[in-house]
Order: sequence, then structure tokens, then C-alpha cells
Amino acid sequence: MATVTTTAYAPYTPHFSSRSSTCLALVSYLGLIVLHVVLHYRLASNAKCPPKRVYTRSAVISTSLFLLPYWHNLDPELYLVNATLVFWCMYGGLRMAILSAAVAALANGRQADDEAKAPVCIHSFANYLRHLCFLEPPRRTGHLAAIVAERVQPCDPVQSALASLVHRYNSWLEWTGWNALSGWTRYPIRILIYEIMAQVPIAYLSRHRAQISALDLDLDAAASSLGISRWEVVVRRFPVAMALYLTLYFCLLAFLAIFFDLILLMTGKARRGDFLVRPWMAASPRELWSARWNLQMQATFASAVYFPVCRLLDAIAARFIASKPAAKALEATPDDVTATMHNENAAVPAGMQRINRLIAAQMVFVASALFHEILVASLTNKGDWDNTRFFCFQGAVVLACSIAETCLAPILPAVLMPRGRLPFIVGWPIVAVSLVATGHWFFRPFIRAGIVDHLLDHYALL
Repeated sequence: MATVTTTAYAPYTPHFSSRSSTCLALVSYLGLIVLHVVLHYRLASNAKCPPKRVYTRSAVISTSLFLLPYWHNLDPELYLVNATLVFWCMYGGLRMAILSAAVAALANGRQADDEAKAPVCIHSFANYLRHLCFLEPPRRTGHLAAIVAERVQPCDPVQSALASLVHRYNSWLEWTGWNALSGWTRYPIRILIYEIMAQVPIAYLSRHRAQISALDLDLDAAASSLGISRWEVVVRRFPVAMALYLTLYFCLLAFLAIFFDLILLMTGKARRGDFLVRPWMAASPRELWSARWNLQMQATFASAVYFPVCRLLDAIAARFIASKPAAKALEATPDDVTATMHNENAAVPAGMQRINRLIAAQMVFVASALFHEILVASLTNKGDWDNTRFFCFQGAVVLACSIAETCLAPILPAVLMPRGRLPFIVGWPIVAVSLVATGHWFFRPFIRAGIVDHLLDHYALL
């Protein structure tokens, strides 16, 4: 019988840590969060407050709330409570900054930007909570709409079939009378359904803990630890990573149902816009991250990062073009003029604007990486830049797929490139492979901190 030799690896040492001797009780921590919310509500609802004062005070409040979980220390056993409060503080801090900008813009007699659907006016605390917690996906107007205009082309047949199944499911829900139930009746039932659905991947993970631990190691270390080849490690990681993603998906659905649906019921809004829009139907990495996964954070980063970077790059490009000699403008061909899109600053070629949009999208991934890195460091008191690697890699995949779609759409027929996008049978495997290949970067901090083991020990029922 062949013997398996294992190699002793050095213990894990984080690249940075955020140890803090401050320890807050849960009630005190919740009180500080409520205090930040009340102070910001009084600031946002004060119509007489000058815009500069709104900006200054809001910056202090939002920064304080954003960094609040970075120095607190709750009971380390309360992993899910900790994660919920950390996410809420960071999400609330970003939303406070964006909401203050919209309120201050209204005080100046203009909208915050041309992507906003309507000016923001705070007239009650319930109205404030709705604006703070929920942000509709930004609509592209003006020159932005011209860039993303799509030709009428046949839809992807596979995605159309999946959409038909979803429509039948919604019709079945309507037939059963689910939508006729009151919000307070559906509230606990929806949470229970999501918890039951999460038990399937949790049960699989509970029976494959050795493979979960292997995600914490590199390929060579995992192969030596399990006594298998590197290729077998890659093959075994696929179902484990998919189970972890499914667990994350169902846990997020339960989290959104518990907290955000409760806020809606308390504030009187009929229903919330979906945070997660069937990500398993994504036909490309770009569709996953821009239209299906965590739309509230996507809309938040769009308002805070994407559109400001687009305007900045367009302004720089316009100034660069304006500085050219006027004689070069006379050499422009009619095709160049047709392909030029005008903004309020100057004429910027369409190709340059598309490049600016790609750069702005990469900045969103960088901002998301930093957001998750701070969240992980606040939650686990340590960090290893794993989430930064994950989101930067995903941004690179989105960039590569976007360039490929742009180059292939004019060449291939519409049947092979529905709506100028990759077909589902090509794009979905790219999504799955990219997520599984980098899943160890995303989940490694939670595995090392013991959060995954805590979840399996306390919430596995099967």
C-alpha cells in the first residue's frame, strides 16, 4: 500500500489585522447605529440647512457609521449578528453620503445628476428610511443612453426558455393566492422557505468538510493534505464552491427577507425592488454583476463611483480634444461625425466614451473590493486581500467578455450573438468557471475565521 506523505505548512498569518480592545454590548452598538440614523434624518429633513453644511455634517456622520464596525468587538460567537451589523453600517454609510448629495442638490435647485429619476425630498421618517435603504437602479439618460442602445434582435433561446419557466412559476403563485396574502402574513413564510432551501447546500457542505478546509490551502498544499493530485483537487472544489455560493445566495435571500422586508412593512411601501434577480440566469459575467446580483449595492456604486468617473473621464477627453488644433477638426470624415456623441462639455468620440465606460466599470470593481475587504477585516479582525483578488479578477473577466462581445457582434450573425451578447450556452459556463476558479479567494477569510464551521454546526438540520 502506498503511503501518503504530508508536508507541514506554516500557520496562516494575515497580511494585516485590526485588533481592538474596545468591546461594545449589542444594545450599545445598536444604540449607536440608531443615533447615526436619527442625526442624519434630522440633517436631511432640514430644508433650511445650507448645502455646504449638509455636505460637511453628512460626511462626518456617514464616515463615522461606515467605520463603526472597524473598532467594535462583539461576542465572537455571534457571527451572523456581527455580519449583519457590519454590512448595515457600511451600506448605511454609503447610502447616507449619496442621499445627502441628492438632498443638497435639490436645495441648490437641481438634481444630483442626470441619472436620478426624481429629486429627493425628505418629509417623514418613513420616507427617509425608504430612501436610505432602497435605491432604484439608475436609468441611463442623455449620452449614456445612446451608448447602451440595443438593436432589436432575437433573444437567446435558452434564456427565453428559463424566463418562460419563471413566468409560469409566478403564474402558479398568483393562482395559489400567494400575492393576495397580506405582507405580514407572507413575511415569516418567506423567511422559512429560504431557510429550508438553504438546508440542501448546507447538508452537502456538512458532509464534505475536508474539501472546505482544502479551500484554505493552495493547490499543492491541498493535494498533499488530501493525498490526491492537483487536478483532483480542482475537480473536487467545483461542487464545494457551488454549494458555498448557493448557501450564500439563500442566506442573502433570508437576510433581505428578514430585515429589508420588515423595513418595508414598517414604512408602508408595497414591495421592494429585487436585490437578487435570478443570478442563475446570467448569460455573461457582465450581466451577472450589473443586472442580477445585489442591485442595491450596484446602484449605490453606480451613483458613488461609476457615473462620477464617467463624467470625469469624459471631461478630460473633451478638454484633450478641445486642445487640438482646429485644422484637425476639418479633416474629420462624415463617418467620424456620425459616430460622435455630444455631452455638455464637448464632442467626445463614441469609441472613447465606450473606453471610459469600461474604465469606470473597473473602478466599480476596485471600490467593491475595498468595501468587502473592510467588511471582512471588521468581521474577522484580519485580512489577506483575498476579496481584493476575487473582485479584481471578476472585473478582468467582465472586461475581457465586454471586449469580446464588442468585437464579435458586428461579425457573427444575430443567431449566434443575441442582442449583441454572448449566447447563454457560452456565457453561463464562463460565469460558472470564473466563480469556481476564484471561490477560494472569496470564501477563504470566512473559512479561516470559523464562520463557515459555525454556520454548519448551528444551522444544519439535515
